[in-house]
Amino acid sequence: MVFVQVACGAHHTLAVSQDGILYTWGRNSSGQLGMETVSEAEYAPAMVAALHMLPIAQVIAGGAHSFVVTVGGSAYGWGNNSFGQLGVGDEKDRSKPTVLTSLKSQCIRRVACGEDHTVALTDAGGVFTVGAGMHGQLGHNSKNNEFLPKKVFELMGSEVSQIACGRRHTLAFVPSTGRIYAFGLNGSGQLGVSSKSQGQALTPMMVVGFWVPYIRQKKIDCEEDLSHQMLTDNPSSQPPTCHGVIAVDLSREQPPKEALEEPVAMQTAKHSPKAMKKSTAEEGTTYDKNKDLIVNQIFGGGDQSFFICSQQEEDLEPVDQRLALFSCPIMTLSVQWVELLEQTIEDNQEERLRELEVIFSSSALLNGSFIRGNEMLSNDELSVLQQSSSHTRVLLRSFSIERDLPASSHHNISFDSALHLLQRIEALTDAHAAMASRMEAALHHCTVTLVPMVQDSEELRIYLILPLCRLFAEARHYESLQIPYAVSVLELKKKRLWADRCLDMWLTSTDTVYFQRLVDIYKRIVIYVIDQTSSNKQYIATRWQQYLLTSLSLLEKLHHISVSSHSKLSYDSFYIPELTTKVDISADYQSWVEQQRFGRPGQYAISFCRFPFVFDAPAKTVLLQTDAALQMQEAVGEAQVQNMFSMISSIAPTLPILLLQVRRDHIMEDTFSQLEQFHVTDLKKPMKVKFVGEEAVDQGGVTKEFFLLLMQKVLNPDYGMFEEHEEIRTMWFREQTFEDESKFASVGMLCGLAIYNFQIIDLRFPLVLYKKLLGSATSLIDLVDFSPAVLHSLEQLLQYEGDDFQETFSLAFEVESRSVLSTLDQPVSSGSRDL
Repeated sequence: MVFVQVACGAHHTLAVSQDGILYTWGRNSSGQLGMETVSEAEYAPAMVAALHMLPIAQVIAGGAHSFVVTVGGSAYGWGNNSFGQLGVGDEKDRSKPTVLTSLKSQCIRRVACGEDHTVALTDAGGVFTVGAGMHGQLGHNSKNNEFLPKKVFELMGSEVSQIACGRRHTLAFVPSTGRIYAFGLNGSGQLGVSSKSQGQALTPMMVVGFWVPYIRQKKIDCEEDLSHQMLTDNPSSQPPTCHGVIAVDLSREQPPKEALEEPVAMQTAKHSPKAMKKSTAEEGTTYDKNKDLIVNQIFGGGDQSFFICSQQEEDLEPVDQRLALFSCPIMTLSVQWVELLEQTIEDNQEERLRELEVIFSSSALLNGSFIRGNEMLSNDELSVLQQSSSHTRVLLRSFSIERDLPASSHHNISFDSALHLLQRIEALTDAHAAMASRMEAALHHCTVTLVPMVQDSEELRIYLILPLCRLFAEARHYESLQIPYAVSVLELKKKRLWADRCLDMWLTSTDTVYFQRLVDIYKRIVIYVIDQTSSNKQYIATRWQQYLLTSLSLLEKLHHISVSSHSKLSYDSFYIPELTTKVDISADYQSWVEQQRFGRPGQYAISFCRFPFVFDAPAKTVLLQTDAALQMQEAVGEAQVQNMFSMISSIAPTLPILLLQVRRDHIMEDTFSQLEQFHVTDLKKPMKVKFVGEEAVDQGGVTKEFFLLLMQKVLNPDYGMFEEHEEIRTMWFREQTFEDESKFASVGMLCGLAIYNFQIIDLRFPLVLYKKLLGSATSLIDLVDFSPAVLHSLEQLLQYEGDDFQETFSLAFEVESRSVLSTLDQPVSSGSRDL
């Protein structure tokens, strides 16, 4: 096992492995190991399971408390909380990692811990402190403890780029001025202030020294710059080349007479970075305290403070702890790693394959990949970054996360980068069979270990990344990839409702290409699973229904997201046309009816009728016909039972059919008058029509002719019930008509009878009518097949940005109202004509 970052507290240790897993060991009396239990001690490294899906950028240990910072800018703390150092608002210890909720929206880039206090550095350069304050180590001009993070007022207006903590003191570095600020206990002179009588500082005080801001002097040679800390993946573990080190190094016990209260140079190295690679720093070289210095990095520990510095002519830029690009020690899927894979796969195949397995088997590592702003830097571009100005680097950092958005409102995944890198890797798998099999096994492990009990929105990125993999799009992997993935997604609603809603929001924000890809994946799986049943009957009885239920349930979730986001995809994007030929839809419907009526499973434990959005027009036709046939059969049966009882009682017999007798020249009057006399149960019987004076027997043709003649008369604009929009040839209700509402209800009844009796009628109503009938929300776009001219006019009004709106359009709030005899302009509401 390879550890890439280690932090030590008073009696416990934290270590992050290369695959992103956090291990802890040591004393656990306050829960500082994060094991969710309290014990005397743990003597062997144990995994912190609660964080196994989070991409860890930094681990920090205080006296008896612990913190981690994630790649996305969240902080989790646990352990001793006697002084409120976990920042959760109370003094109760935590044995499980707990998110620092109050700073969730700030994007934390760095955390430093003292013995009983905690300091957080945000992406914007703000400093927040919490915990013990009896020595002023919180910098709030008081000795009070703080139980919620509080911003250091005296540092507001300064953009801090580095923080560090000793036992009971705090350091902060402001690169724009080159100054170091210190506050807290100064019993051993660890603050570096000039006054010897200053036993503690309650507010930030400037450390004495010839500190100046960094100004780039020259362009650095890329070959020499390779030794610079900024080109490493873990700056905290490899500090920049030390051209000068100054320190305040005093005992935490009673300070001796020679205790130093101002910075003193310890040693100076040769000037050339190349020379530093070959030999250690020369000892005994003196430091000119009258010469200006650039602070490169600050450190605190115990009752000491250390600063790594360089002379101005060395042109070494200070470390910026906020740069997420350089702060993450774990392996992630980056351009640099893919380039290394492409260049060395032939020579170091086994090593590269192991790394591939590590990355693709870990949800934490994939969650830390493709972060927007960090994703497209190649090795050459990293060198260019070294030569950029501080302003350019700050600009790059500002793009690493969208700070104006709430912490969970955006996934911050660069899909373009993800697809680009995955395609490059997949091109290599095509040429190396062993690589393909190892990647498949790794993805399987990653998928089956997804846990819906997530702690943070950062853990949800994996749900958007996995569908981008080509293997995920292949239906043959459904048992190892897509089904476990779908199960985990669906479990979120039961276990973490907030996470389910967050993922829905993220899916809504994706583009239609990605969303359609995910829908198509599970449509293919539905068909693939159905096809598998044709050759394995035992398989049918044991697994296929659960797999189908899971796939269809995920499609249902995606369909709901699409509808809720105002039709992200068209309704026919969810159709599965193959169902008409591969599934007995009629039998499926009857099984579903049994489940609905009697509360027991029908012939099939799963019914496709639970998911009607997958049915296309032919499938829905079969459903309607099956439903009508069942209802007709039931109505006829009831009529026959009634007729049997009529033979022994006074109950009047009834016809087993719905018989309409109409005159051709009075077809509308006869039809409407008879419909008013029928009971609702009669309408469910098979319909027969007889034209008075004609001998034809209705075998279906007479009924078809009846509806054709009747609807032509009813829908004719001359009749006065409906009007036609000539530009798009659709029908709508006439606003002014002589008919009452009962006549319109009778027309609706006729439409239902036609469909119920398998007759096709020409109803040219716009889609918005059916939305209104279903109670669905309508919007401006629904005017497209109702009144395109009105839609165009309203869009022009919305898009107009001039100040002369009234003069340009000269419109009043009126609508045109047409009656049989005239056309009128009517106000929308009382007094709106004058607006």
